[in-house]
Amino acid sequence: MAKEEKNYPHNIELTGKMVTSVDPMELAKGDFRNLTNMRYTDKGIKSIQGMTKINASALTNPTVGSAFHFNKTMPVESHVLVQGMSGSSSTVYDNQTAIPNPGNFSPSYVEPTGASAGEFYEAPDGCVVFGDAKQMVIWGGNESRVSAFFVTDTNDVSSVVALAQDYTSAVTDFDSTTYATLSSRFVHIASTRQLQGVKFYVKTANTNVVTPLAYYWGGTSWTAVSSLVDGTASGGKTLAQTGEISFTSTVGLAKLRFFQNILLYWYCFDFNGISASTSVYMSTLDTPWQPIMNQWSGVPLGIASCQVGVTSTSSTVVSPQDIVQASTNYPPWTLVDINGTYTGLTLDTSHYYLIASPIPFDNITALSANDTTTGNAVSYWSGTQWTAVTGLSVTHNAGVS
Repeated sequence: MAKEEKNYPHNIELTGKMVTSVDPMELAKGDFRNLTNMRYTDKGIKSIQGMTKINASALTNPTVGSAFHFNKTMPVESHVLVQGMSGSSSTVYDNQTAIPNPGNFSPSYVEPTGASAGEFYEAPDGCVVFGDAKQMVIWGGNESRVSAFFVTDTNDVSSVVALAQDYTSAVTDFDSTTYATLSSRFVHIASTRQLQGVKFYVKTANTNVVTPLAYYWGGTSWTAVSSLVDGTASGGKTLAQTGEISFTSTVGLAKLRFFQNILLYWYCFDFNGISASTSVYMSTLDTPWQPIMNQWSGVPLGIASCQVGVTSTSSTVVSPQDIVQASTNYPPWTLVDINGTYTGLTLDTSHYYLIASPIPFDNITALSANDTTTGNAVSYWSGTQWTAVTGLSVTHNAGVS
């Protein structure tokens, strides 16, 4: 039986000299082949702090304000972000080459004039935040999470959606065995931020010649995106391969919309004529750098008061925490009490209904047994007068927004 050998710790003395002409196995005791982050002294050599070059060319703005290694795991991404400054000019540069291999930094975000040295911060949901004295912006890398993914039979403007299939879980679970079948013409995609593209991971390719159309909600209607590039197309067939449908950034253009009980930025894709077997197993979003905006948390907020009257100024005030039966001069109705009990509110077109909230809002959600949209008119108090809201729409059995 062979004798078991044991390893013992010992010091490697670097007291000799650097020899580059022989194989490292032939070096004498104390000699070495390479000298990295080391320096000769009168008594031998010592270690020094060293740096590894990771960019192949100099930055246009050479003064570095701060740097950050932004890593993502789902999908896998690696970004070395650097704020480069030159006078009043500031740019966030991105290097996606694997360290320590030298790569090129490309501009990722150009700051407004007058920006100062800032800092990068890791943010939830696979994002990074950059802030300085000028502003604070957020970025989700090359691919961000989809907030909602619906396949519908209409665009929800020309007619009410009759069929809406929710595939959000299927396209966000990173599992190719679960997928969304695009058996209907339209795809509605929601995002917490404004987009410049959507990536579709194709499972079953489309076999028909189709030219896709893409829209963002502009506040009152669907607005066609600009400069659409279909990276999923092959042979004139959209969604024939995995790729991104990109377009000009909609930052500052897209508006929040209440759809399918979700208040987010909505985008509508029209795949008219697509083969019914087409499917995608994952979808991600291209969200450019943009300011952090306030959004609804998804938790319904109770009203502060309700009023009903025969004119917009004559009203009877009702507490929202009481069940109140109105007088015979007004339609009979009740409100939810503190125990959640309610019997409904009967509306008609001869009265005004006023709802107050401690904060501004853009939708009212109520259960309704009547799907008619006749007589809908909503105004808000501007400070001096009642002003009609814009972009009024009704989602049946879901709410008014």
